[in-house]
Amino acid sequence: MTLLTISTEADLSELLEEVEDWDEEQQGDKTASKVKEFLKDLVNDLRSKDSEASKREAKKWEDLLENIAQKEKEIKKVRSEISRKQKEIENKIDEKIESITEEETKELLLEKFFELISNQLEKYLNAEKKELIKIFEKLWDKYHVSLEHLLKEREQEVSRLNKFLEELGYYERV
Repeated sequence: MTLLTISTEADLSELLEEVEDWDEEQQGDKTASKVKEFLKDLVNDLRSKDSEASKREAKKWEDLLENIAQKEKEIKKVRSEISRKQKEIENKIDEKIESITEEETKELLLEKFFELISNQLEKYLNAEKKELIKIFEKLWDKYHVSLEHLLKEREQEVSRLNKFLEELGYYERV
């Protein structure tokens, strides 16, 4: 389905939603044909009355009926164009199948195999890259602190431990 068809069908749905007096339990789902029939009956009923308000109301619903019919025509036209193009493409495919040479067939098959192999190779390489990145990240996490920094930290901790032991009476500084 094309964007134009989807857009036109959405427009039609909006037009159908303008009929607010629709009772789904009694009348069923809102379809264009059911809504048109409902609106025709409503317009006929309104036209049978002689008041100016009912004539205005009838005109409003007649305009909606006309818009719905117009959207249905647009959808039908787009669908027939899609169908025509599809048949045209199928004919071209059939013609190409009839006229393809053995060399062209081999070329197409090789291209397909190449594409398949290339995709598989790319997946494999990406997986291997991810594993290598994980390895280097682990190494970075493990070794990103310098030896100097580690020695300084160790010296501070030893100093704190000695101070603690001294306070407990186990260690005397000389």
